[in-house]
Amino acid sequence: MELPFELVNVFALPDQPWTGNALAVFTECSGLDDETMRAIARQMNLAEVTFVEPASEPQVSANVRIFTTTVEMPFAGHPTLGTAHVVHAMQGGIAHEVTLKMRAGLVVVSRVGQSTWQFRTAKHASWKPLASGNEGIARVLGLAVSEIHDAPMWVNTGTEQLIVPLRDAESVRRVMVHPTLMGDLAYSEVAGEAVVYVIGPRADGDLEARFFTLSGGSVLEDAATGSACANYGGYLALRGLNGPVDAVVHQGTHVGRPSRLGLRVAAADEIWVRGVVHEVGRGTLRYEPSARR
Repeated sequence: MELPFELVNVFALPDQPWTGNALAVFTECSGLDDETMRAIARQMNLAEVTFVEPASEPQVSANVRIFTTTVEMPFAGHPTLGTAHVVHAMQGGIAHEVTLKMRAGLVVVSRVGQSTWQFRTAKHASWKPLASGNEGIARVLGLAVSEIHDAPMWVNTGTEQLIVPLRDAESVRRVMVHPTLMGDLAYSEVAGEAVVYVIGPRADGDLEARFFTLSGGSVLEDAATGSACANYGGYLALRGLNGPVDAVVHQGTHVGRPSRLGLRVAAADEIWVRGVVHEVGRGTLRYEPSARR
């Protein structure tokens, strides 16, 4: 059996296809079980891999499963935009939006340019405080407490992440995550995987961001994280907005994959994230069901 996939870069710079966050989208996945999807995601060794299944409801364009190399995600930003781009092409490239059914719920993704897509968050922003406070997270990040600009929060607009506003972009660039302390944060705060998004203002008026996860005792940094960008929008809404927010977020420089994310926030349930999607390749993966462990 051969499983076809498309390879795209999401949140890429418009004129630079080898930027953004890479995603593999498997387009014919009926009959694959969870174990096989996890194994394929490990084989591809990307931040996430998506699996497109036939729509289960009339208003849905496709059902979508999202896997990292270790877990299934209820929602993630760059897989949402990249998969929408691929599904749109599969269905003739005519409609201006597609509706994807994910574990987090229905996500409507709209085409807003030749290769630019945007999604609205999967659900209303919810939050909880960071129990360890500014002092605790400053130690995790290797920063002075004075560099934490505002109260960090666990925010969830589809998947829960810790949002940490920093004083400026220089503080974002100086972050050096301590793996042991981040592990302590994971088990004391959320009894599981800790995911931390740091963000601060740049001199040009845009925002600088970095996203960290802990895997097997090592700290991993993501190139572009749409779900965290959405959660930052939720953070702003929860802290009180003085009118709509439109922002450009820069991410990925530290891992050699510069990325741009667009964020618009009008309310806690009116958050949009947009980005450019570049098609960079396609192929097939050989799979023998009898070879499954």
